[in-house]
Amino acid sequence: MEAAQNGQLVGQAAQAGQKVAQVGQQAMQEAAQAVLRPQSALYTVSESCLPDVTPEDPMSDDVPFVGLLNPRSGSKMGDVFLREAQKRTAYTGRLFDIVHVASNHNSKGDEFRAQLDRARDEAKEKKTGQPGKDFRPRLICGGGDGTASFALTCVFKALMLEGDEFTGYRWSTDDLNEFFPALVQLPLGTGNDLAGILGWGRTIDPATNPKGAQCWFKKALSVQSPVHAFDVWGLFPSNDGISFKACMLNGLDKQGSPLFKVAGHSVPFLTLLYFSMGRDAFVVAQVEHHRTNFQILNKAQYLVQAIQAVRGPGASNVNLDGVEVLGVEETSQLRLYPPARLKAGEFQTVGFMNINSLSAGRVEARDQANFSDEKIDFYCESAFSALTEINKELKLAIPTEKHHRSLWRVDGEKQPCTFIQYDGEGRVLFHPDGGVFELHVRQVMQIPVVVDIENVGPPASQPLPAALRFIGSEAEKAEAQQRIYQLAYGALTAELNATDEEVRGLEQRVRNIRGSQDYLPGPTISSRNITSICHMPCTIC
Repeated sequence: MEAAQNGQLVGQAAQAGQKVAQVGQQAMQEAAQAVLRPQSALYTVSESCLPDVTPEDPMSDDVPFVGLLNPRSGSKMGDVFLREAQKRTAYTGRLFDIVHVASNHNSKGDEFRAQLDRARDEAKEKKTGQPGKDFRPRLICGGGDGTASFALTCVFKALMLEGDEFTGYRWSTDDLNEFFPALVQLPLGTGNDLAGILGWGRTIDPATNPKGAQCWFKKALSVQSPVHAFDVWGLFPSNDGISFKACMLNGLDKQGSPLFKVAGHSVPFLTLLYFSMGRDAFVVAQVEHHRTNFQILNKAQYLVQAIQAVRGPGASNVNLDGVEVLGVEETSQLRLYPPARLKAGEFQTVGFMNINSLSAGRVEARDQANFSDEKIDFYCESAFSALTEINKELKLAIPTEKHHRSLWRVDGEKQPCTFIQYDGEGRVLFHPDGGVFELHVRQVMQIPVVVDIENVGPPASQPLPAALRFIGSEAEKAEAQQRIYQLAYGALTAELNATDEEVRGLEQRVRNIRGSQDYLPGPTISSRNITSICHMPCTIC
């Protein structure tokens, strides 16, 4: 009986693979044509993509704002907005290249700090002239899903007092409560899950649809658009020395063994959307390694790498053996992963959601995730999708459990490293000595976000008081702010990123383990563990 079921499953998987391959072939044909089309730098905008606004007018309904855009994200439309902003008085000095702000290139970080103060002062004047309206400044965040935490870090860097460690803020407590900017996500990336769930759409094209872009900005900067609370989560190493190091995938060798490299400045700490270990994270790492300047090619890569993670040489790297996850409550701990009576190696992905959207909105939680309920929605999956998980909207609805905190433990003797992704950013975590390392997940704060109430994705969060609010005990609040300060000024990068020597040592341990007889090359297909093939932000699959 079980053999027949397994035979059916394999047949279904083969049919699904054929369909995926057909879609992939079509995507690659589109990609080949796309590389011949001009990118954003060659676009000329005959009509402005930015509307007339007067945020400096005390009696207008236009909210004061600043913007951090990544011109390198997606189809590079951020560059169109930035170039157009230089021609428009209301936007000049308000929209910034986020990389230039983070690095203070040509003093852009200093200019951003001054502009943030200006937006606060404008908002104060508007509140005086129009009492009863919420003129909290807007932070236009343009880029992929990972840009949100990047932009948030830039804001904190602009507001925190400089020194050897965190000592406080330049603004008063009242100013932080009333005028800490509310994030508006401009969909310039690939999947755009955050913008989609907040109601701001999953794509925008200022070059071919400038009127649509005008409408977007007009609504985003309107005082009528409501501000809601949004949970932000933190990834913390253990305080007892069981820490980890991070690096990046640098491709696979001929035997399918992973190669690694020293990671960039971004490190796994703040996450707003989702987090996972295993297959989906490996797919993200592979896509990042093969990333091009063309959005359609990058979308096609998600499909290609998803197939490789299941059937190709990279499949042997999708192994969660040695991973354990505990739900942590005030007085108890509950084992979440592996599930009872099952082995960790039978699964391919384990993670949590903060928003009710994965894979460009094609995957959601069966019990819908709410971004302001102060809980993560935990899930674990295997290799293939069961039709029973497809809801009436033709979305994959995955079962989840809600928890306030969790502890993730990886045994380095069974698993020399593990692939993770946080908000679509791929990293590889490992213990430098090959031992056990732990990762604590807890909420660090709530921030204000702006939603388009007409289009906000389900479930709409309750209109809680929206302000910057740190969560936890006094010691935990202090720790979170100190680590945000270290993240903003580079100390966290030095702490968490592996050195070149540590990276080479990891590669050697991986080769040694893969060559041993005890190595398990990944999960097997059974009738007990059927779920999805790929949950990454790919608009093709």
